[in-house]
Amino acid sequence: QHFSDVASLLFILCHLSTLSHANLLTVEYNGFVYRTLMDNIQVDSTAVVCQSSYLPMVSGYSLAPNDPDIVSNVVATHPWSTHVVSLGNSTAGSAAYKSTNYGTPGDLFYSGSLLISGNQYKPKSCSYQILIRISRTKAPTSTM
Repeated sequence: QHFSDVASLLFILCHLSTLSHANLLTVEYNGFVYRTLMDNIQVDSTAVVCQSSYLPMVSGYSLAPNDPDIVSNVVATHPWSTHVVSLGNSTAGSAAYKSTNYGTPGDLFYSGSLLISGNQYKPKSCSYQILIRISRTKAPTSTM
């Protein structure tokens, strides 16, 4: 009976861990907390969610830079509820890279993937999400 109780407890703990991981809204990497500009986008969901309008920057956050390290370790390791994730701080300097939800993760999909109007941002296509970040020391305490 003791083995059965331990096995049941382990099953429940593993199941809870999987559930909480599946609902994450942020990823921490190298001193920063990453999320999408659009609210409530799950990092590990394969459902494609469309950002079709301009959205203001989230307070305290900035656009994630178009950097190969971020592409490899943040974009290419999750589906981000989209096909491609846009990085960069200007229209000309932006690029969209494939998530784990589409083709080869981390591959360049499109350059110039970001539309900017003042402090509002929109991807050039519906199946993109815009990646933003904040320093871990300034990030809100809740990531779910």
